[in-house]
Amino acid sequence: MKKWQLIEKFLVKFIYEEITKTGLKKGICGLSGGIDSAVVAILAKKALGENFKAFLLPSQYSSKSSVDDAIKLCKKFDIDYEIISIAPLLNAYKIDNKVRFGNFSARMRMAILYDKSAELNALVIGTSNKSELLLGYGTLFGDLASALNPIGDLYKSEIFEFARYLGVIDEIINKPPSADLWEGQSDEKELGFSYAKLDLVLEDFVDNRATKEELLEKYNKDIVEFVLKNFQRMHGGEIFIPKIPSMKMIELAKALAPTLPHKIIGIRPGEKMHEVMITADDRVVEFETYYVIMPTIQFNHEVDYNTNALGHKGKDIGIGFEYNSLNNTQWFTNEEFLEMVENS
Repeated sequence: MKKWQLIEKFLVKFIYEEITKTGLKKGICGLSGGIDSAVVAILAKKALGENFKAFLLPSQYSSKSSVDDAIKLCKKFDIDYEIISIAPLLNAYKIDNKVRFGNFSARMRMAILYDKSAELNALVIGTSNKSELLLGYGTLFGDLASALNPIGDLYKSEIFEFARYLGVIDEIINKPPSADLWEGQSDEKELGFSYAKLDLVLEDFVDNRATKEELLEKYNKDIVEFVLKNFQRMHGGEIFIPKIPSMKMIELAKALAPTLPHKIIGIRPGEKMHEVMITADDRVVEFETYYVIMPTIQFNHEVDYNTNALGHKGKDIGIGFEYNSLNNTQWFTNEEFLEMVENS
C-alpha cells in the first residue's frame, strides 16, 4: 500500500507541475471506459480539481457498457465529462480494413481531444501504459499522442493493482482489456499473449537487462521473440514520446523528498552500478542510466567502489554502497526505503 500511496502522490504532483509550468491550468483526457484512462482520469482530477475534464468519444461500434462504465466512474469521482460521438466522422470516410479502421478511429478521437484542448486552453493527458509503449501497441498520432503521459512507466499488470488502490469501479477492473475499436475487439487476443505473461518478459528484458539467451532459459520462445521483435520495431528508430515520469524508487524519492537523512543511499533491486561519475557541486551521482541520492559529504573525498558491497542479499533487498570517508555501507529493502521517503 505504501508503494501506491507514494506513486499516487508523485503522479498527482507530476500532472500538476507539468501543466502549470506551461502557464496553463487545465488538462483533458479521453475516457474510454477502460482501466488505463480510468486511472489517469482519477489522478488528473486529484491534481487539477475543477480544471480537469474527461471526454467520452464512442463510435457506433463501441459497447454500451464502455460508456456506462465511464459515466459511472465520473459520477463516483465527481469528474466533469462530455460525450461526443465520432460516428459521423467514421461514416464520412469509409474503410473496409479492420486495422486501418481502428487506427483511423484512434486518430479521430485524438483530433477531437486536441481541438478541445485549443478550445479550453488545456493540455492533453495521455493514457498509454508501459507495456503498450514498449511493444508499440498503439496508434501513432492517435492514442500515443499527448503532451504528458503519467502512467507511461507502469506496466499493465501494475495498472490493475494501482486501479484497485485508487478505487476504480469493479466493472472497469474486471473487464478484459480492449481499445473498443470494433465489436468484440480484445487487446490480448490481438497480441496473442496475456499482459501478465508479456510483462514478466518485458520487465526482465527492459528493467533487469536480461539478454535474449537469458530470456529463452526462462520463457517460451514464441513470447520472447514476439517481445524482442516488437520492442525493436518500436524503438529502433526515432519516434515522439510524450513526457513520462520515471517510476524508479530513487526518482520518486528525489521528487518527493529532496532532503533525505544523512548517509542514506538506496536503489531499486536488480539495478547494477558499474561506473562512478561525480560532479563537483552535484549531490546526484550517475551510474550509467541509474541514479542514487548521495549523502552530504565533501566531494573531494575519494569514493571506494566496493564490488563486494553490490548485489542481492535477498528477494526484496536494495543495494549498498561504501564510502572511504564514511566507512559505512547501508542496505535497505524497498519497504524500508519507501518508509524513509514517506517520513522524511
